[in-house]
Amino acid sequence: MPYEVQLDHLPAGYALQGGRAGDQVEFAFRGFTSFEDGELFISRLEGVPIDIIRRLPSSARAKPSITDNLFAILRRDRTATVYYNDFRPHVSVRAKGKVSKGDPVMLDNILDMDRVILEDFHIPEDAGVCYVFSLGWRKGYWFDFGPLLEGKDYRARDYDLGIVIAECYARVWFQHLYSISEAVWEEMLRQHWFPFAYLPTERVKRMIGRAAEKLPIDDELNEIHKETLTAARDRVPEWSSDPVLSSHVPFFRTAVERFEAGDDISATSILYPRLEGLMRSYHLSLRTDEPTQAKLITVASGEAHPVFREFSLLLPARFRRYLRDVYFASFDPKKPGATISRHTVSHGVPPAELFDRKAATLGFLILLQISSVIRATAKSP
Repeated sequence: MPYEVQLDHLPAGYALQGGRAGDQVEFAFRGFTSFEDGELFISRLEGVPIDIIRRLPSSARAKPSITDNLFAILRRDRTATVYYNDFRPHVSVRAKGKVSKGDPVMLDNILDMDRVILEDFHIPEDAGVCYVFSLGWRKGYWFDFGPLLEGKDYRARDYDLGIVIAECYARVWFQHLYSISEAVWEEMLRQHWFPFAYLPTERVKRMIGRAAEKLPIDDELNEIHKETLTAARDRVPEWSSDPVLSSHVPFFRTAVERFEAGDDISATSILYPRLEGLMRSYHLSLRTDEPTQAKLITVASGEAHPVFREFSLLLPARFRRYLRDVYFASFDPKKPGATISRHTVSHGVPPAELFDRKAATLGFLILLQISSVIRATAKSP
């Protein structure tokens, strides 16, 4: 049940710097913080959200320590509609596999976050929004007071609020992906690994942890191999009706069979050239310009498509670099067999021992990642 409250003042935002009376200071009228931000997060919760909680009637039994969620719609007349601890939004996600009505949805079922459904709420264009939410032990806070500002300071809400809140959810639910330091990213790339979408959440966390300690991620390979084989067996049959993927399915199906049989040489030899063929098919379905390597990478990573936003769980900007530096890695003609990549495999220079379980596993993980980009954009408007 929503509550109606009266505010003494309309919030404008949060000061980003200190100043004396009469000084000009910058302030944030819109933004997101979470438990990961420590004192900054607490200080912002102790601003507008705590003021709203104090104005709720005693029947709401509201206090900070038991606040699970708080959704407030703030209007220019200084009134606000507040939903407290009874706001359970529907979240639209992209699933990794088939889901039936009534099935429990776990983090490992989520391929990407789409939007939070807010159609049941009347949020005027000139209303501000304050939303504190909890996901397990974790909390996040999104605010936008731009529509409440006057004159030249007025900032219209020119974005889809449901999409933005879904991104906030992603940053809290999948915090481990967005807090990877540059040093850890570099270490993962050095070891030729990536937090691929089809790996279980706990596996990815362990990979990140090993990279942070500069330990070999390959120690996880046996389990990653099993998880990848299961994902590939489940997904490849679904692609036969896809206009981009279908012509490549016979090759991928054969690669799965060889992968399952332990024939890593055959699986790797099939996958690495065919991955570029898939990228070319996808590029052709979207664009008419020359399919240079750089353009293939940009398209296959999803970075060039508007359906993938900054906080997509597929990490398009990071995956673009992975494709460039690992899959499309150039080779030194003086040491042609040092690594497995599209170029070395296509030129036939790596020794047989490099066509191993890791090479085949990475090939399938790259395939699953690219196929996710293709399937998501095919269904988008």
